[in-house]
Amino acid sequence: MRPRRQILVVVMGACIVSVGLCSSAIAVPITVSFQQGVNGYGGTVDTSLNYGSNIPAGELDRVLIDGSAEGSEPDDGLLQFHDIFGNADGQIHLPAKILAVHLIIEVGGESNDGATLHRVLQSWDETSTWVNSFGGNGVDTDNIEASSSVDCTVSGPPLGTLNLSDSGLVTTVQAWADGMPNHGWVFLTPSWDGWNFYSSEYLTVTNRPLLEVTYDVPEPHTISMVVVGALALLRKRLGS
Repeated sequence: MRPRRQILVVVMGACIVSVGLCSSAIAVPITVSFQQGVNGYGGTVDTSLNYGSNIPAGELDRVLIDGSAEGSEPDDGLLQFHDIFGNADGQIHLPAKILAVHLIIEVGGESNDGATLHRVLQSWDETSTWVNSFGGNGVDTDNIEASSSVDCTVSGPPLGTLNLSDSGLVTTVQAWADGMPNHGWVFLTPSWDGWNFYSSEYLTVTNRPLLEVTYDVPEPHTISMVVVGALALLRKRLGS
């Protein structure tokens, strides 16, 4: 007959292996989306910082993006999705591994040049203006106001739906999931050929900015079932 101590080691070892396999095998991708006015979501914040202006643009139905080339007055476009993490239905449940991110906007004024998206590192809201925020000179990609890393590049956006899905967006949403503050993104361009997209105030709900995130999380209750089963087997062996 095998000694009980040896049985204990064998069974507990099997239990640990089973838990390890379970935690990697049971993660099921989940996709959630956030759009102002859809399924009760109301956390989208967006505005334009218009050069030299102290008049908020957060209530406008378009976000403007323009550069300072050839004497043009720049407009920095800001977009943020609040309350995307939590335990409620439709939120991203933590801890989460972000697998894919799609930022979908509806272009209302086309351009030949486009923009770059950068993670914003300072707080702002729809009352923010060029004069009263970010040092009074627009958003700088200095790793203080906004990241110098480009999350996504927009090239010559035509009129209509624009689906952005670069890997930099995944990196940023993962950073937010891991505890970094979520201050959204800034759209910047050096070009004078400005463009715009419909904001969260736009009348047609389906044309408002939409953030879609695919992620996975382990299912703790399933792991617990494996542990319980292994312990039951242990008791049976020890009792024989």
